[in-house]
Amino acid sequence: MVKYFLFLSIFIFHNCLTKNANHHTYWKEYFADQEKVKNRLSDIQYNALYGNLKPENEGKLKRDKKGLFLAVGIKNHNSLHFYNKSSQDSLFLKTHFKKSYLKKDATYRIDRYSYIRSKAYTPEDFFLWLDSFKQVLQTEPKRLQSSHLYKFLCSQFRCSIANTAKSTSLSLILHPRIAKRYKTFYEELKSRLEKLKFASYLYTKSGYYLSISNRSDRIILRFPRNNSTATGSSYLSIHSNIFLSAYGLKISVKKLKYYISIRKKQANTYLFGYFPKVPDYSISGRLFYFLPKSVIDAFIPGDMDSYMKQYFTLLVRSKKRRGMSFSSQTTRKGDTVQVTYHSYLEKFQKPFRPFGERKSKREGRNFIADYRRHMVRDLKP
Repeated sequence: MVKYFLFLSIFIFHNCLTKNANHHTYWKEYFADQEKVKNRLSDIQYNALYGNLKPENEGKLKRDKKGLFLAVGIKNHNSLHFYNKSSQDSLFLKTHFKKSYLKKDATYRIDRYSYIRSKAYTPEDFFLWLDSFKQVLQTEPKRLQSSHLYKFLCSQFRCSIANTAKSTSLSLILHPRIAKRYKTFYEELKSRLEKLKFASYLYTKSGYYLSISNRSDRIILRFPRNNSTATGSSYLSIHSNIFLSAYGLKISVKKLKYYISIRKKQANTYLFGYFPKVPDYSISGRLFYFLPKSVIDAFIPGDMDSYMKQYFTLLVRSKKRRGMSFSSQTTRKGDTVQVTYHSYLEKFQKPFRPFGERKSKREGRNFIADYRRHMVRDLKP
């Protein structure tokens, strides 16, 4: 769930200060292509396309010699097709599930492939925008008021900017008014903020760059007052500490590290990300102390200590020590880019779900869809 909060902080703000026709087109077309895929697939198929599958839903996917798979493409931001990649594709997504075991626990080995062809948007653009946001937040915070996205967020959350001698922070503070338009989003975010505490620190080649953390009612993005930059760095290193309290169980994870190497060669940018080692972790409390065993078994297989040990084994060392990892190549040709993305993950077929599952239809508007609309509007020259 930490990536959920990373999305709601870094990605939300890095776009809001720069007008760019190519970037506007890239995100507008990307979101539109994604919406076409979502509208065409069932919820089960759409979730599977992004690596989430339950054993009882395997029949919704195709089978080949390697296992289960689903593939879908969009030709020239227009028509949707299944299974085979076309030279006309602006978006192509394929996810493959191979059934396996870790000791006695059933797992899925998941390989995902994505392809995007659109107007030019590169990792270098992301880093440049992030540096720009850091500078504006620390020196000209009033400029944020010109952003449609920032105004939208602050019309729902309560926004607070704080300055000290060592850092500048921006907080998104949960407010009940969110529930009036985005009830399900508000309830889910509130639950996650209450159960999960985390602090993630991002380092670049030039040093400590930013941190993202939370309290029970807010998400905090903090930039130190130093000369660190994201632009031109050959790597990103993310260090996280996480504390989860759910179902009577307390899980503490410290020194969880994720490393992303960045290599530039002519018109190509290569990224590779992975977890380098198992973090320190501890478990206390009594799992589901108020629930009968039959209900416990429906939530999680086996004892929690064994589960956590195997979970981090999959995260770091599965498939020849590859663990959960990704690689991407972004190739720029004039004012267009082609992006290929591969990722690998092995996960339990019946994973622990600390936040449960949504049991009813979404109530209220789709917050992420409205966020995307304001983001694209900000980028339009």
